[in-house]
Amino acid sequence: MLPILIPGGGQGALVANLAIAAARSGREVLVVDGTPGEVAAATGLRARYELAHVFAGDKRLDQITLEPCERVRIVPAARMLRDTGRLEPWLGQLVQRCESVPGLVIVYQRNATEALDGDLLVTASPAREDLTRTYAELKRMKHHSRGRLRLIVARTVDEEDARQVHRALDETAQRYLGVAIDWAGFVPHDAPLRRAEASGRPVFDIDTAAPSARALLGLGRALDQWQLPRLAVTH
Repeated sequence: MLPILIPGGGQGALVANLAIAAARSGREVLVVDGTPGEVAAATGLRARYELAHVFAGDKRLDQITLEPCERVRIVPAARMLRDTGRLEPWLGQLVQRCESVPGLVIVYQRNATEALDGDLLVTASPAREDLTRTYAELKRMKHHSRGRLRLIVARTVDEEDARQVHRALDETAQRYLGVAIDWAGFVPHDAPLRRAEASGRPVFDIDTAAPSARALLGLGRALDQWQLPRLAVTH
């Protein structure tokens, strides 16, 4: 099982679309959503219960899991992630409860307290407040990440615009934090993606040939080359 951590908030639609893109490349994907339902909302779903109810013995995992499409499962876990300590043993316990072991686990939370032993994926957009948020996450997580820091630029016009965002963050991080940020890719904020976000649907439901959809599929395939940690799971 390969887990990947995405810190920060306000990126539920990107996380949902990335999960679906990875699933379209043949992976079974589990999204652990540590926000108040951002990922579910981006697929038109709403969670009634969350993972804390499972560990308390009130619900079964299948009763709180959302399935927006084939090979993608979303586990709402805002309370659970807020109160948990180390991520790796906790993730192992979660996956042991799954009927089938996912090939990829995406952990998405607003304020990540611990990175996994592998690459850390961060997101940014050209908006000033978003750049400030991303830099704050980098500053807070630099001592926790034991792999590469990788950046996806979202809500951008084109690749040139996205590359400028990456250069600005990379130069600032190297100068003040002593860490480099690798380019992971970008997702253009085109008309199909805007329509998808406005209607609470994945972009693949709107237009699978859209530039944003193609970019997401490329990112989903690229995960195979990343230094993702492997968690030993006995099932």
